Amino acid sequence: MNRFIVGLAVALVLSVAIGCDRSPEDLDEWRTAQGGMEQLSEWAQDESEPMDVRIRALQIIIEEGADNLITRTLEGVDDEEERDKIAANAMPTVQQMWEEQDFPRLDDEMLEEGGEIAPDGESSIRAIESLYHLVPFLSGEEKAAGQEILRDWISDDQMVRNQWADVSIPLLVPLAGDGAMELVKDWIIEGHDPRTLAREFRRHIPEEAHIVLDEALGERARQAHPNVDTDLKHALAGAESAGIASYLEEVLLDEESSDQLFQIAVNTLADAMGEDSVEFLAKAVEQRGGVARWAAATSILDARGVAGLTDIAAALPEDADAYGPEDDELNRRITYLCNFVNTNVERGDFEAEPDTFAELMEMERWPAQTLGLQCAARTEATELLESVQNLSEESTAIAAWGDDLTVGQFASAVAESLDVGDEE
Repeated sequence: MNRFIVGLAVALVLSVAIGCDRSPEDLDEWRTAQGGMEQLSEWAQDESEPMDVRIRALQIIIEEGADNLITRTLEGVDDEEERDKIAANAMPTVQQMWEEQDFPRLDDEMLEEGGEIAPDGESSIRAIESLYHLVPFLSGEEKAAGQEILRDWISDDQMVRNQWADVSIPLLVPLAGDGAMELVKDWIIEGHDPRTLAREFRRHIPEEAHIVLDEALGERARQAHPNVDTDLKHALAGAESAGIASYLEEVLLDEESSDQLFQIAVNTLADAMGEDSVEFLAKAVEQRGGVARWAAATSILDARGVAGLTDIAAALPEDADAYGPEDDELNRRITYLCNFVNTNVERGDFEAEPDTFAELMEMERWPAQTLGLQCAARTEATELLESVQNLSEESTAIAAWGDDLTVGQFASAVAESLDVGDEE
């Protein structure tokens, strides 16, 4: 009896090992066998097995919902041509499963109540989970077919479909081909928890798709403005593309924007767009008053360094009524900007650009001339003495300085300090 059992075990081992005795039909008995999926994965990778057996092995893995083995199985096929063939021949199985369309159907009333329907192993949902692993190995018509299925899946009922499959919609969008991000734009605008949703998309979508995400977040915020909630503010603060610029420009110029929302707009524009943010920030310098103006000005310096002073100077209003009510506002704020520049130059964060100060003094705008004079004084730029002296005859009054002062009088005072410094 013992000899018979040993002989049977040996026969089973040999039947597994000898690939030429195996046919695709023989594989069905491994669907429910212990370790059956792992064995099918090994056969799919084994170049000694007939190709039809290897193809059928992966098909059964997909049919049984063992999608976690798809990537490992295909990566284990060393020959690229063989791997492509096995993957391509898995698509008919996936398409057949998808065509069953047996996932739950939701009406408007059910969606309003939260769409509380749990899937129960539906073939069409398993097809989506399989495609997540399969699409990276597909090409040509098979890849196009797989992407079409994914786009169909992510185009509707996103809130519940995002929960039904083991792979979330943000994971599927990068695999679904051109236009996939546009299909979820309304969901981003209308769905729950924009902070989490935006974070998940940013983690997975390619950089070029961020503009669609940020446009959607901007539209969502625009609809709520100025009462943008905390979660949406966090989502806005994470924007990384020019898609957010249109809404944030509105924030910068709207006096109804809260201080916190304004600061988010300033910081996010600078982070997302770099020097390209200057055109938006300069509008805030020109049109907003008080703290908002100078927060935008500081961000311009963060974006452009010392050269940003020329953008600020070109935007500062010449109308004296634009400053106040503190009679020394311009004095304090310009002094801060010049100190900010000087500190960053000393730390090595900005490149020293004394020619920028000279350029400011040559501009035919009194705010620019005043800014150039103050920065020359604060940085003790003795090499600019001649440029400073050239303004000594200017009679334009400087607004919001704390003392009645003209550009010429200020230039004379700066020239005197630089001349003394030069002598020392």
